[in-house]
Amino acid sequence: MKFKQISKNIYYLPQIKEKDYPNLGYIKGDNYSIMVDAGASYKHVNSYNKSLIELGFEMPDFTIVTHWHWDHTFGMNALNSKTVVHEKTNEKLEEMSKWSWTRKDMNYRLKNNIDIPFAHDNILKEFNDLSEIKVLKGDIEFENNLKFDLGNLVVDVFHTEAPHSNDSVLIYVAKDKVLFLGDCISKDYYNNMYYDLEKLNILIKNLEKIDFEIGILGHNDPIEKENLINVLKSFLK
Repeated sequence: MKFKQISKNIYYLPQIKEKDYPNLGYIKGDNYSIMVDAGASYKHVNSYNKSLIELGFEMPDFTIVTHWHWDHTFGMNALNSKTVVHEKTNEKLEEMSKWSWTRKDMNYRLKNNIDIPFAHDNILKEFNDLSEIKVLKGDIEFENNLKFDLGNLVVDVFHTEAPHSNDSVLIYVAKDKVLFLGDCISKDYYNNMYYDLEKLNILIKNLEKIDFEIGILGHNDPIEKENLINVLKSFLK
């Protein structure tokens, strides 16, 4: 995999649908850099790091997680950067950190609707040795918003209501007019694929207020703001 450049300061490592790997971002300031989402595993993180080295870039100083789902967080134990998460993300990570990762226990969670088939199956495909799974809490926790000065580049991080997960986080780089959205526009996979239109409406209003040109989603190609808003409004109908 190779990074794709979105703007002067922003790159991303593309998703791999067959593995349920999301897009992983890289925001490059003069003094510091940020990784967007922590990846699905140490293998995913290793691919990210290898691609960074090929570009001649520094390893990220911070990793900001957009929400708690496994494909965005199970790579945290392979990172050397400080991880930044919403308080609700940390609540879920703390819960999962106490889970036992054996087939028996995974099947129990699946049978009792603690986990879902899509995540269950992809975790088994990703980890040949389940003992390699180690869920960690984030290092830096926030409630509403944070601001990072990376050196001639400011990054705003803020929580939003969204249909996908109640801990959804947006990451905005005003200078480049780029917004990372994670999976916030998607259905709630852990609630019978429910699509909460009230939360979607709140999300749309929040997005309309942000001066961005390109949105980078977790599992889709980058999209222009106008097209994204139009697609989301079509869901309301």
